[in-house]
Amino acid sequence: MINLTKAILHLLNGGSGAAVFSELPLDLADDAVYGYVNRQLERAAGDSGLHGGEFIGVENEFHRKLSQYDRELLAFEPFSAWIAGEVWQVISASAKAESCALLIAEYYEGETKTLAILKLAGRQGFLPVPGTDEEGRTFCAITPRGDLLPGAGQKAEEAAFLEAATGAIRYYEKSRTVDGEERPLFSKGIFHCTQSVSAGETVKLMQQIAQTVAETYGEDKTAAVARVRAGIAEKLDANDQLAPFDLGEEVFAESEEMQQEFRRQVSAAGVPERVSVPKKLAAREARSQRIRTDTGIEITFPLDYAENTDYLEFLREEDGTIAIQIKRVGSIENRG
Repeated sequence: MINLTKAILHLLNGGSGAAVFSELPLDLADDAVYGYVNRQLERAAGDSGLHGGEFIGVENEFHRKLSQYDRELLAFEPFSAWIAGEVWQVISASAKAESCALLIAEYYEGETKTLAILKLAGRQGFLPVPGTDEEGRTFCAITPRGDLLPGAGQKAEEAAFLEAATGAIRYYEKSRTVDGEERPLFSKGIFHCTQSVSAGETVKLMQQIAQTVAETYGEDKTAAVARVRAGIAEKLDANDQLAPFDLGEEVFAESEEMQQEFRRQVSAAGVPERVSVPKKLAAREARSQRIRTDTGIEITFPLDYAENTDYLEFLREEDGTIAIQIKRVGSIENRG
């Protein structure tokens, strides 16, 4: 549960070359405004594509200003305006004109003060516009607009979260070209920071590595992947942190050699020792598994059945093909 304390909105219109830097924060006493900002923060913060990062360089300007803001030497409003100016420099120089609203917010989780930067892409919409003609008759026209804020259920196009005290960064961004070079908004644009593997990428890597190790040692790759997915939710600690290197002990519990090979490949892939995994992603991974055969048959089954031969069994035939037996079925429902 977050405690949202401040928020401000800046408008950046790359198409017209105009930017509006707000000097006043949003009115969070308005329930509708508070609810909108809070919902946007929750959706962005729960994204499985968030990367971890660290500022590069001792004289990093963003890090210096973040430290001033944390020590209350730099107020929220001017700091947000400076950030908006930095973002504006990047997107206004981009090869493709961009228009967006930049939502910057301050919130607390416990004692941790976090600064959030959300780039909300302007979406095309139509507004009803009332008017009066020359004869005094009232009419209502429809005017296309391209600067509407995304709905509360739509995710921010790009987002970053910075812990004020530690400088820890989480972010997701999109690629863009500036002066012929790739310059994503956060990592190479305004933060100048490193980029670690995201939770979503980590989960996929764990599955790919488990499958590779299982195939190398002649084990059932489907069961190995299922154990990875089930183990992710079980291995999360109180802070939703996953230790990928330890996952191999559960996936290949009966083989020390396979555990070592799993750890070796995880290390070679550059996976960090600990990764923050959103609860929604962990719950989704633990729910079910979907497989597709080379004959075009698709099967989705609960992960609990992956190694329960009372309900589902994968058999290796003498000719090298695989037979799949689905057991104890009381009825079949056609969902086509």
